[in-house]
Parts: sequence; C-alpha cells; structure tokens
Amino acid sequence: MNTSIINRKKFIKYQPLLFIYKNMVYFCRYPEHIITLMKKLFFNKYFLATLIFVLLIIISKNNGIIRQINQTKEINQLENQIEYYKNDIENIKKSINALRYDTSHLEKYAREKYFMKRDNEDVFVIIRK
Repeated sequence: MNTSIINRKKFIKYQPLLFIYKNMVYFCRYPEHIITLMKKLFFNKYFLATLIFVLLIIISKNNGIIRQINQTKEINQLENQIEYYKNDIENIKKSINALRYDTSHLEKYAREKYFMKRDNEDVFVIIRK
C-alpha cells in the first residue's frame, strides 16, 4: 500500500479532532464568537427539542435517571442486608450445632439464659444499675 494513502487515512480518521481543536483555539482567542454560537445553539429548534427530551428523561417519575440512581442505592443496601443475614444464619446454625452436640456449651447456655442450677448449687443473680 502506498504511504500517501495510509497518511491520508490517518488524516481522515483524526480530522474531526483537528477541527474541534482548531475551533477551540479560535474561540479562546475571540470570546464574542462563543456568545454568538451559543445564541444560535439555544435558538435552534432541534437543540431545544433535544434539551427538553433529555430533561424529561432525567426528571420523569417512572423511568427517570434520578429514580434509577435511587433504586441502585436501594439494591446495594438490600444486597448488603442479604450478606448480613446470611452470615447471621451461619452463626445461628453453628450455635445450634454446638448446643445439640456439646453438653458443656448446652449447660453454660442453660445456666446463663434460664438460671438453671444443679441440685447442690445456689444461684445468686446480681442486678447492676
């Protein structure tokens, strides 16, 4: 392939970027052109229609972006709750297994929770204020 064709393809590929860069430099030197361009842009019927459409999408109640952001936050909170409850269920299953198969653990639980005692013991409950 000829190098001039390759260079031309590269130029065509980057031509929009060069156009934007040249216009940015031009507008930075002459700010009054920015104002006229903005006036033309805001009074363009297609721009106004697009702007209204975008605002409706952002603000609409049923499918608005704000609602979607709130729903993603809520989903994240619910996923965190799911993880918390899964861990809680695992801990409860471990304690149930410990109560079923470990008699010392069962005895400790009965003494603390239900104030049970052996026949030859006395239990004193101390209430701190």
